[in-house]
Amino acid sequence: MGEILGSLTGDGSTGGSCGAVVVGAPGVGKTFLARKALEHLDSSFLVVQVEGRSAPASTPYGALGSLMEDLDEGCLDHPLKVVAGLARLLRERAGGRDVVLFVDDAEGLDDLAALVINRLTVHGTVRLLATGEDLLAAPGELVSLWKDGVVGRTDIGAYSRAEARQWLRSYCAAQVSAAAAAAFWAASRGNPRVLELIVRDQIDAGTFIEDDGIWVLTNSAFVDGANSRDAVCTWINPESRAERQVLELLALSGGMPLNSLLQLCSAEAVDALTARGCLERATGRWSVIRLGNPLAERALRERVPRRRSRELYLRAAQARHGAEGSAAEVLAMARWALDCGEALSPQEAREAACLANRAGQPREALRFAELLAPQERGTALILRARAYLALGENAKAEQLITPRDLDAMDLSLGCWVEATLVRSHVLASCPGRGSEARAELDRVEVRLNGIETGSSQDGAEIAALREDLALAAAELDFSEGRYRQATEALVRLYPACTDRKKLVHAATLLWQAWTIAGRRTDARTLVQDMQVRFTAEELAMVGAETTEQALLCRFVGTSPVPRLFRGPDAGRSTGGTAAVAVALGELAQGVLDAYCGRAERALMRLLPAQRQLGQLDTSGGQALAGAAIAYCYALLGKNDKALQYLLSVELDGRCPSQLSLSVRSFFQVLASAELASKEKAGVRLLGLAEEERRRGAKLPELVLLCAAVRQGCHGAAPRLVAASASVQGVFADVCRLFGTGVQDQDSSVLLEAAEAAAAMGDDLFARDAAREAQKLAAAAGDRAAARAARHRISSSVQKLGVMPTEEDGPTLTAREQEVARRAAAGESNKTIAAKMQISVRTVEGHLYQIYGKLLVTSRADLKMTFA
Repeated sequence: MGEILGSLTGDGSTGGSCGAVVVGAPGVGKTFLARKALEHLDSSFLVVQVEGRSAPASTPYGALGSLMEDLDEGCLDHPLKVVAGLARLLRERAGGRDVVLFVDDAEGLDDLAALVINRLTVHGTVRLLATGEDLLAAPGELVSLWKDGVVGRTDIGAYSRAEARQWLRSYCAAQVSAAAAAAFWAASRGNPRVLELIVRDQIDAGTFIEDDGIWVLTNSAFVDGANSRDAVCTWINPESRAERQVLELLALSGGMPLNSLLQLCSAEAVDALTARGCLERATGRWSVIRLGNPLAERALRERVPRRRSRELYLRAAQARHGAEGSAAEVLAMARWALDCGEALSPQEAREAACLANRAGQPREALRFAELLAPQERGTALILRARAYLALGENAKAEQLITPRDLDAMDLSLGCWVEATLVRSHVLASCPGRGSEARAELDRVEVRLNGIETGSSQDGAEIAALREDLALAAAELDFSEGRYRQATEALVRLYPACTDRKKLVHAATLLWQAWTIAGRRTDARTLVQDMQVRFTAEELAMVGAETTEQALLCRFVGTSPVPRLFRGPDAGRSTGGTAAVAVALGELAQGVLDAYCGRAERALMRLLPAQRQLGQLDTSGGQALAGAAIAYCYALLGKNDKALQYLLSVELDGRCPSQLSLSVRSFFQVLASAELASKEKAGVRLLGLAEEERRRGAKLPELVLLCAAVRQGCHGAAPRLVAASASVQGVFADVCRLFGTGVQDQDSSVLLEAAEAAAAMGDDLFARDAAREAQKLAAAAGDRAAARAARHRISSSVQKLGVMPTEEDGPTLTAREQEVARRAAAGESNKTIAAKMQISVRTVEGHLYQIYGKLLVTSRADLKMTFA
């Protein structure tokens, strides 16, 4: 919009001095943005609007008819007389103001109207603002304005996710969480007009709120307001009955395979809607056509009468009868059946509830679970418990599946085992109830062990149930930090799984376990194997990204494909598990920035993530963010804020996984080191490292040992070297160099470690290693090594954006910096003295101080230092 406004006021960068033509695909929001720009013009402008398609193209001057009503008949017999008459008329109406002529849908202009507008613009009578889908399809007189540079051209496309977030920040005049930006982009598909209307609707409905200066989503679903619904329905307004049928089918079904759609609809209608940008094709195993905007999908669905919806459902169900479809399509058809009053069989309801839970739609799962037959009560309870667990309503989930109720019901063995495993999962998510969760797993094991060989129970069924138990036990082990036990069980289980869903689950857990164990190469190989063996849909059914996956993918940087575990389709989802996954991704990236000392950048991610997780997450992610925020504020010297966030972490009573707890403790200790005693912090870090060693978590152990040595616990350097030998990856190599340099008191090895740390993007580690090198070099009188260390420190401090401290070596005063820069540039002492209006003797005194502080002996050394 800024470019458009600039072209009208004469200070734009669009290339034209007399206005602009705004070009974009149908429905992208050209007219909306043009009108927004016009609203920003002050009272020194008169805006006159004409519609390019207000009259048939065969009608002379058709679009200008409303303006020409006041012209004398004698002016109408020649175009130049029309130009002169309109110029006089517009000047009279403007009364000294600048005139902006707004032409919407410029392709609809007839040739004579285009000629008149051309002349008015070239003569400076008006500034032109025109919109169109295809500039080259407009009349030649209009196109020539752009080709001759009289007006500029602004191409409008849908916002990208990054652009949508930037617009949101500008609109709200504050920070906006990544989850909110992703949800609004998904709801609007980047359409500028629809985006603004949806944001207004959500602010009014209270689903998008300001929390301590940051705008975040609440845990409520988006509300489709009348304004935004009307806007998208106007955009996709069908031009024929055939197009209406296409739109209705896709709105009700959520998307259909192309082959099925063409059995029910005209191919010409599908092509026309696609050309207008109303439809999109989802690539993958199935070629699925769906509406290009989820809001349009919901709005159109509401407008289809129930009788018509049922008629279309029966036809769609017949068209896809016997055809294989995606899980999303099966779920959408089941939802459609309920909405139109068509009955679902218990089997269809059960399948739909399972798919809804896996797809991160727990409220839909509850809806389907209610339809199960009384004899399937156990299955219904399991499905409902899983849904409540996903919603964070653990108390409801626990009440559904008490041991007494499960034992009282006449459940099959498989159903009883599944219900008990779900109960264990529910208990594990509650603070202080891990032992109860373990007891539930023991009950399952006792019952399975008690089944006699040769009994009526199917051996294959027992084997499958043992796999379920093993996966549940490994998941609990991992959550509680028993990584060694989890890894051993998963290494046995992964190759043996016969069910593909269990196989994906086992692979995901094994990837996490190997990453924690420092087996980076093995984790990478496993990810590559998963990409080959499983489809994208199978991988998505793992579930939404967890805190552990987000941290491992970014904080320790081990996965070659960090977005492999995507969970639900965040591209079309506006909340729920998809929003949590986005928030966790923002948290993890902020944690990585904090670890590398990029405090300002980290806070830009951590603060929105913390506020957002406070609304959506119950797994302790908010507390982890608070600890990292405290550390960042401590790095920046804002001690009051650091203490405030440390206190909030201590008061958080939620139950995170062991990995989340370890990372949280890590940042708490680092924050306390910046605020108080580094020596005490180092001792605490060593204690935490020992706890991780006992758990078999070699990578966290290495991170903690490295931090302890960097805090001054040099006696732990041999432990650091030994620990780095059992961990794969670049980070372990840098730790080995650093530990060796400290252990051997070798400044050259420490400088090598500093450069290696800088190369992997960890400037804080690079600064710390260079500090140690500088101390050793200064003590040994090695001026060259000391200069190299100073150079690395200076470069790292500059990248970190923090102020140098005494540990970084002597700093130059402002006057010394100016003298040093001039001397390094080759200026003589006399020239420097004259330019700075000081004496030559004062310059010599400054240079003496500079040489001593920077450990240089000549201007040549000084030039190299400043280079």
